[in-house]
Amino acid sequence: MNRQLKRKFNEYNRKYFGGRLPKDTVVDWHYDMPNDHLGATHVHGLIPCNQVPKSYGACGGRHMILLNTVLWNMPCVAEMTLLHEMVHLMAVNGNKKLAQGHGQAFNAEMNDLANQGAFDGKW
Repeated sequence: MNRQLKRKFNEYNRKYFGGRLPKDTVVDWHYDMPNDHLGATHVHGLIPCNQVPKSYGACGGRHMILLNTVLWNMPCVAEMTLLHEMVHLMAVNGNKKLAQGHGQAFNAEMNDLANQGAFDGKW
């Protein structure tokens, strides 16, 4: 697990998600993620473990947020992607539509983050 990404996750979890996201979520860089994906979220129990990228390893019963290493030199984009993936992780709190989709419920949560100032100074 990457300590810097995990610190950001913890900060955003407190500030924008009311600390409701699982604190034991694995947050890390993924070295083999296809370049057309900036990040991925595994919500254990809602998304089958076989959808965790094989090169990362087994999910081990944990929730995961993985970010593409192409974002290493783009900290603002990495932070926005982390926030995006954290919205998917909100599915653990009951709204299963958030786990995989980018529909109306997802967009409402992203708009809520924007209204809270989560993206200020990042775009």
